[in-house]
Amino acid sequence: MVVRGKYSGLYRHLSGVQAQEWQTSFGEIEGIIGAGLPPSARRHQVWWSNSASHTQANAWLESGWNVADVDLRTETVSFKRTGMPPAPVKENRPMEYTLDLLNELTGNPAMMWVVGGGSVVSENHAHGIKTPEVHNGWATIEADNWHFHLQLEQIDGIQFVEAVSHGDLKSYYVRFSRHWDETLVRCYFPNPHLDDNEKRTDFQPAKLRAFEEVRDRWVGKEENLVFVQR
Repeated sequence: MVVRGKYSGLYRHLSGVQAQEWQTSFGEIEGIIGAGLPPSARRHQVWWSNSASHTQANAWLESGWNVADVDLRTETVSFKRTGMPPAPVKENRPMEYTLDLLNELTGNPAMMWVVGGGSVVSENHAHGIKTPEVHNGWATIEADNWHFHLQLEQIDGIQFVEAVSHGDLKSYYVRFSRHWDETLVRCYFPNPHLDDNEKRTDFQPAKLRAFEEVRDRWVGKEENLVFVQR
């Protein structure tokens, strides 16, 4: 079984480890998966149990490992090979609804498009944005003074995200990703905590409802189209 979703990065990492034992920290695992571990991972040893009924455990079980020891005080965990061969990593399965969702998002000129997710990102307002044009599997998304090209078959995950960004400020966006941990592009909804000049203001429930209505129509249409809180 190929592990998908939040812990797919850990599955791929463990599949490539050549040693028989591997000790790491909770922080390093968070770096590998590109997200924080849930509070229960730091509070309860049972979260680290070798049970296939736990989503996170499949990341190590299916790649041929067991958790040998976990120390909640030092936030370290030791993995040991079970002797099973690593599960084969298959090619990405492209998302069925990527283009349909892109068409809807580009219909809202109030969005902010953020391209990239590593050391360099580009933030772009959607003034004059056009419906994507597709040629040879590449979608071109273009506005008044910027454009980018997105290879649709590389997208194997779409997340509607509610994230804490600055103190008590939350942001709401759609993230298009590859292998879960690689961010390709994000599309931010108008923030309910900011005015049109991006200054803090009283909470605007209509802006939050706009995000929730789109989210509720799309989440669950396919396996890797999900809602995430960070």
